[in-house]
Amino acid sequence: HTPRAAAPAAAALAEGGDGSSGAPDLAPPTALPYELPDDFSVAAHCEVESGCLPCKVFCASECAEAYWRATECFEHWRKQEGVSEEQANAGCLMHLLTCLWAHDGLHERLDAQLAKEKEARRAAAAAGE
Repeated sequence: HTPRAAAPAAAALAEGGDGSSGAPDLAPPTALPYELPDDFSVAAHCEVESGCLPCKVFCASECAEAYWRATECFEHWRKQEGVSEEQANAGCLMHLLTCLWAHDGLHERLDAQLAKEKEARRAAAAAGE
């Protein structure tokens, strides 16, 4: 298993943005169809990717499965003929956004957790650990 980065939009979302460009709100993109394989273990992926900050934050949330579904969906769709990386990103991110919208205040909690983790890592790096 090789570590994978989160889908770009999932990573941007974890970085505190919602992916919007300031343009007027348009209808959200339709989620691209994708289901995690039956043998996919969210817990195992969370353990393997524990050094990835967005992975760590999402894995500790109610949306851990949705995070991996969005990430794996992106990996699947970006390789398909006729699907741009932008389309794969937007369409797969909907799996994660749907979960975040279903849990009131979760996005804000995750943003706060991510900021705390980043600060802890910055402090550890500054201390020469």
